[in-house]
Amino acid sequence: MKAIAHAGGKTRGLLVAALVVVGASACTPGTLGEDAGARGGSPGFGGEGPGGASGTSGAVSDGGIDAPPALCPEQTGTFLRVSAGNRVGCAIRTDGTLTCWGAKYYAVPDPFPGQYTNVSVQGAICAVKSTGELACWGNESFFQPVPTGRFVDVAVGEEAACARRADKTVTCWGNPVRPYWVPPGRFYESLSGGAYFVCSLDASEHAAVCWDPRGSANPSDYSSVEVGPFSAVGAGRFYACGLQSADSNVACWSVVPIFADASNTYGQLEAAPGPFDKLAVGEFHACGLRSDGQAVCWGNNNFGQLGDGGTVARLAPTLVGGGVTFQSIDVGDPWSCGLSTTGKAYCWGGLEGFGVATTPHLYTGTPTFTSLSVGSLHACALTGDGQAFCWGNNQFGQLGDSSVVSRSNPTAVAGGLRFTSIAAGVAHTCGITSDGSVACWGSNLAGELGDKNAAIRVIPRYVVLGVTP
Repeated sequence: MKAIAHAGGKTRGLLVAALVVVGASACTPGTLGEDAGARGGSPGFGGEGPGGASGTSGAVSDGGIDAPPALCPEQTGTFLRVSAGNRVGCAIRTDGTLTCWGAKYYAVPDPFPGQYTNVSVQGAICAVKSTGELACWGNESFFQPVPTGRFVDVAVGEEAACARRADKTVTCWGNPVRPYWVPPGRFYESLSGGAYFVCSLDASEHAAVCWDPRGSANPSDYSSVEVGPFSAVGAGRFYACGLQSADSNVACWSVVPIFADASNTYGQLEAAPGPFDKLAVGEFHACGLRSDGQAVCWGNNNFGQLGDGGTVARLAPTLVGGGVTFQSIDVGDPWSCGLSTTGKAYCWGGLEGFGVATTPHLYTGTPTFTSLSVGSLHACALTGDGQAFCWGNNQFGQLGDSSVVSRSNPTAVAGGLRFTSIAAGVAHTCGITSDGSVACWGSNLAGELGDKNAAIRVIPRYVVLGVTP
């Protein structure tokens, strides 16, 4: 099965078909422990600190870890769609009701009126109602008024949003003082939004079409069409990569040629011969996993994130060194990681406690892992029985080990919870627990942990959906 990950901006979310989560109710929701103590330190790739940690310093008390509480019946709900954006998340229940958390900087209703079928979060919250109408909240100056009509899909960026109708046509809007555009003469199969551009697969030929909706003055400077056909598309910073349907090769291209960052300075736009089973697209570098388990990377290499033994950018896909056979691969900002076929975790690039590693670094003394998620500066992995381990930067408690001390090796997440999936973001982490609940930890500046408290959390806490901070 082919999979694709994209890390442009490292806005990570839990991608699930259906999940059960803790909800707000008259019943008092339980939590996991209370965090206490001083917060401090700074991120870095520096030397070791006390206890084999690096970067940040200073410990915090976990205040005691409580057992996961029993949930009241009205606290549970089945959710079909989750969207995570810039410090805010939203979810749609099976009955069509919409709930959001972490919306500290968004003017949102409580509760959201009506039923919904789709939601997207970035510069604002936009959702498609069950009637097909659009509604947006959060940035009144940029995303109002919304287009009228009947829609089935929506994708929101930082300054623009696009929505797709049932007839597969698309319209875009944003700042009312400027025009917005869509490449004409096409019908679109789907929408996926980055911070500053939108990508879709053409409904007839499955070509990848990407464009900046704000660039209507000279469309050729703000859009690209890659013939394909593609089975999946992932976005980096002003560029995109697609997994070709016919031969599983990878093609990459500049989405917004007018921007200097869209040039091929680092080689991130080079084609990669496969066949590939998996593709991970980062801000300025990308990695692919071939069918035989070999990993190749290309693009920016200033921290050794290509894993080829050097720090020189590569204009062509380069084999990751070390002779390791991988089952999965993921990328962060200055680093890349993979799980070997034996379940061991390897990372290369800018690593906490090890400086720059230009070939895969094996984390020894760790259990066997079955899944891996790489954030901007930290990573997490799960064992076969659902135990979570995290490592890397821990300035905001995103490792969940009851401290803000960065860790150079995988460290067990506190609290004893078991997870079925986990997602490492920029400065916080979330996981779906074995009982179907959602628990998060780390930065909570905008309420992204869903517990109505801006304090960082150094141990997992249940997300309480339906409560606006």
